[in-house]
Amino acid sequence: MSPAFRGCLVLILSLFALVFTRSLHAEEPIDAAEKALKAENWDAAIECCNAILKANPKNAKAYHFRAFAFCQKGSIEKALSDWDEAIRLDPKYGRAFGARGATYALLKKDYDKGIADLSKAIEFDPKTANHYSNRAACFVAKNHFDKAIEDCNQAIRLDNHDVWAFNNRGKAYLEKEEYAKAIDDYNQAISLNPKLATAYYNRGIAYGKKNDFQRAISDCTEAIRLAPDDPYAYWSRAWVYNSRLDFRKTLPDLNEVIRLLPGNPTALYERALSHAYNDEWDEALADCDEALRLEPKMAEPHFVRGCVYIQKVELDRGIEECTQAIKLNPKCFNAYLYRGLGFKKGPSGQGPSRLR
Repeated sequence: MSPAFRGCLVLILSLFALVFTRSLHAEEPIDAAEKALKAENWDAAIECCNAILKANPKNAKAYHFRAFAFCQKGSIEKALSDWDEAIRLDPKYGRAFGARGATYALLKKDYDKGIADLSKAIEFDPKTANHYSNRAACFVAKNHFDKAIEDCNQAIRLDNHDVWAFNNRGKAYLEKEEYAKAIDDYNQAISLNPKLATAYYNRGIAYGKKNDFQRAISDCTEAIRLAPDDPYAYWSRAWVYNSRLDFRKTLPDLNEVIRLLPGNPTALYERALSHAYNDEWDEALADCDEALRLEPKMAEPHFVRGCVYIQKVELDRGIEECTQAIKLNPKCFNAYLYRGLGFKKGPSGQGPSRLR
């Protein structure tokens, strides 16, 4: 998975929040809850909704509002339970379907449920752009890029200021290797929201794919400035440095990724690979060990181990590790290459010694 996609679904809940607060209508007796939500005072909103539901337990909107507040506080199961109740009370409540679908997709990574709920949201509330742009994010996650583009097109027809529609369409184009179109969409997203870090680092990936590494690094660096706690901004810049074979600069960014995403085996594998490129073999093996402790069936750390052992002329161990990588992932083509190098070196240890 490219680092660009990792940042794609950050949009759903933040976009939902913006549209949600714009869509609220002050109506008695829940205008106090509305005011608290707009002020991002989640506890006050929950207290208001509790009082409303005590007086009228069939108030679907109060469940919807409280669910949103719970979600913002990280109480995801409580939020989903409230949206379930809101939908039970009002089976055509498009906003509740949209919010629940976004939550399933963003926080539960259940894209099928996300698509199902967002499709219901579109059925009952077809004029709300962010239902389409959120469903597009789900389609991107499932590699249905043409469907994602169709949804983004509809979102833009409904609201040509829907920044996430441009961002998601850019991601779909990026995955389809239509880099110029992706860059155009990210340009539009950035013009609508100049502080949108994910659009910068996604655009950086697109520039990197076009071998425009200077612009790619500039965009990723700007993303880091805007969102210094976003691991995917660092991960994207690390990818760019790696693409231009600047492995020394890759390592500090991967260190930040691992600091921000501790226990991520993919990040550990990628750092191991960078260490191996820099002939830092002990560090590479340590990262491989940790990645495999976290994800024992991951092929790539075995490949890196194999590379390291072959470079150290521990040929039997290197061949064994490459063979294990191939067994776990028959499409790990570099493992075949390095296993071949191990066989070629043979007993004398002669042959290519640098990782390429």
